[in-house]
Amino acid sequence: MITLNYLFTFQEKKVSSPKDKFLEPPPNPFFKIFVGIVVIIFLVMAKKPFLEYDKNGIPRLASWRIEKMEKEIKDFDGAEQYALRARTNGWYPCYSCTDTTHIYLYIGQVWKYGITTKGEKGRYGKSNQKLSLNYEIQYEGDLAECLKQERLKIYSYALLPENLARKKPLIRPPGNKNDS
Repeated sequence: MITLNYLFTFQEKKVSSPKDKFLEPPPNPFFKIFVGIVVIIFLVMAKKPFLEYDKNGIPRLASWRIEKMEKEIKDFDGAEQYALRARTNGWYPCYSCTDTTHIYLYIGQVWKYGITTKGEKGRYGKSNQKLSLNYEIQYEGDLAECLKQERLKIYSYALLPENLARKKPLIRPPGNKNDS
């Protein structure tokens, strides 16, 4: 009769040899230095004064804060609602598909609707080139109106002929992860 003690005596114990520790590369000291510099820069920027006082001691916003505010407000008036369309026939990532991660698009079919205040280069840089997408401005105006145009197009996508021709129509364009 085999006892439990007998079974346990034959289990192998894994013990790492001391020389295994020497095979691991030493930690990169430059990473710690980089993290330290980033933390220092963050702390310095966080303490940047946002108030200035005139000669009478009356507080006002710091000039850098005023410039930032004016730029952001100006951006509200210069928005674009755009469509990203397939530049070539092929497989594209699909965030709206329920049973696959990619979808075949033909040239000119919509991949995504969006809005930006930074233009194509500010919004996408060169990533559209990698995905083989064309950026098409569909509406220019203030941010609120561009948001309305974007929502209208995302919700109406379900009725586009290119979508209705699929075996399983999509609720929104393949490149839009949600309705907003």
